Amino acid sequence: MKKIDILYVDPIGKIQSGISCYIQQASKLMSATGIITYILTIKQNENIEDFRKRVALFVRENLINLIESPETLHSTKYVEHPKIHIRLHGSKSIGNYFQSLNIRKGDIIEEQNIIEKAKYVSAPSAITEFFSRKVLKIKKDIIIYPNPFYSDNIKNKKNSLKKDQKEIFFIGRGEYLKGIHFIPYLSEFNINFIGDNNLKRFLNKHLNPNEYSFVDGSNGNFISRISLGDIVVVPSLFETWSMVALEALSAYALIVIWSHLGICEYFSKPIDSYIAKPWDIQDFCLKLKMAINQKNNNEQYRNDINLFFDKINSEFIETSTNIFKDNLTNFLLKPTNYQEYPKPINIKQIEGESMRTIKKSKNYLENLSFFLAIQNFSYNYIKIKT
Repeated sequence: MKKIDILYVDPIGKIQSGISCYIQQASKLMSATGIITYILTIKQNENIEDFRKRVALFVRENLINLIESPETLHSTKYVEHPKIHIRLHGSKSIGNYFQSLNIRKGDIIEEQNIIEKAKYVSAPSAITEFFSRKVLKIKKDIIIYPNPFYSDNIKNKKNSLKKDQKEIFFIGRGEYLKGIHFIPYLSEFNINFIGDNNLKRFLNKHLNPNEYSFVDGSNGNFISRISLGDIVVVPSLFETWSMVALEALSAYALIVIWSHLGICEYFSKPIDSYIAKPWDIQDFCLKLKMAINQKNNNEQYRNDINLFFDKINSEFIETSTNIFKDNLTNFLLKPTNYQEYPKPINIKQIEGESMRTIKKSKNYLENLSFFLAIQNFSYNYIKIKT
């Protein structure tokens, strides 16, 4: 029998997954504080139903204080335990919502059920809370605190500005949720693409070969390619957090990103200098040009990034520890300019000839509409301890 303080459940088990990366980071950071952690991961050829049963059996056979699991794939379906913590990562249901695709009623019900029986529910951002409540009809309080980043040597990296010019990277899967339909608008920037076969097929279809370079990122080892002063673009439709942005910052890269993505809620200057208005591709291109022309104060930028990591890690440790110790009942991050319903934006408002071509190749995109996320967040932190 194992004595475990926090059991992290990983139903994905892939290095490319933001959920798996988060779980690895969280476990390492909490272990460094003296808390005993354990990660239970789905096996390579294990189906999700068998994994759910294995999780329940593991919980019965070991002494576990707290179980943390994502809502995705509802891994705690069969678990009976007084302290289950569901961390909202934005399930497939949320992704389908953003793409106006069908959402399986069964998935919604299962996610609602595991959330309902959890003692704690949390999210890494206010926008995650907003859309999770909208899709999953969550009634419980949601604890909001950032995802962490654990690294032994982040402050000792020797990355240096490239001699010739900054390189620009897009890192992600070839999915519409990752904003790939914006890529044709960025063709002038000679972007380095790191992704999967779906992304490669998309690029081959919609860009000229001399407009980009592509590297297979299936092994997840992309950070070594990025150096101080490089630029990473993150045009995703929605991100509860953005592990790509976080890891790019660990390499002291500049980030060009939509303002509504979750990680932006924690940015401050100069990191927020290249944040574009949601789905305004002209503003995105403008911010990208600003990043290209930026003359870096390398040492100052390093310091700002290190302070950012110190801030989110301290907040993560504090809140996670209080959840573990049961002395924190709520930790809310409330935007003061919070709209009840985001304004719908039809794809025609942002499309051009390239976009029309893409739409014709994907019937489900013909009626695609997006939801304008809340802008100009202003946050108040509220702690209620027992």
